[in-house]
Amino acid sequence: MPCFRDIFSNFVTAKLRSHTTQRTIRPQREYVDTENLTATSLAWDQLSGDAGVVALTDEYTAAMDLPLGIRYPWEASKSVYLLQGYHNLHCLRIIYRSLTEYHLRQPQRNSFEHILHCLDELRQDVICHADDTPRYASVSPSGTGIEQTRTCRDWDALTEWARTHTACFRHEDGVPDHMVNRFKHCPDGSQPWLEVPQNR
Repeated sequence: MPCFRDIFSNFVTAKLRSHTTQRTIRPQREYVDTENLTATSLAWDQLSGDAGVVALTDEYTAAMDLPLGIRYPWEASKSVYLLQGYHNLHCLRIIYRSLTEYHLRQPQRNSFEHILHCLDELRQDVICHADDTPRYASVSPSGTGIEQTRTCRDWDALTEWARTHTACFRHEDGVPDHMVNRFKHCPDGSQPWLEVPQNR
């Protein structure tokens, strides 16, 4: 039986599967620069999962056999979902933050339970995808897969798909607010809540 991520991935990537790109795998300095942790932390902090929160029609989700999500507040025929790749980014951001706070002997902003949840989610996602790409082993530099070119799904295409189906959601700014107000951050500046009769 396929895992839920496979079902969800299949419907999202049916249109995106042909969108691939070649990527050379190497350390990206902005994410690993220990000499400038301020800049490195800024790069990691920009990996918000918010852009991956989408609102999908009931017709669409029924056709793809998805469970219903919470209702999108501005359109009764849509439910809210978080794309897996964006949840993974959220989790990587949380783990990076925790490691950095530990390294700098600072108080932890996230609970241990949240960090373990993220580790387990990433573990399950790795197992679900069972990536069988052979990474070549090298002596100099020591490691595997360094400077190896891979065919990857096009993240930009996924970002555009998510933007087209945006739920106008923002949460990871850390500003306390009512949940419904978190759906008032449309990237194109639109204000769909003004079209809801009780908000007129």
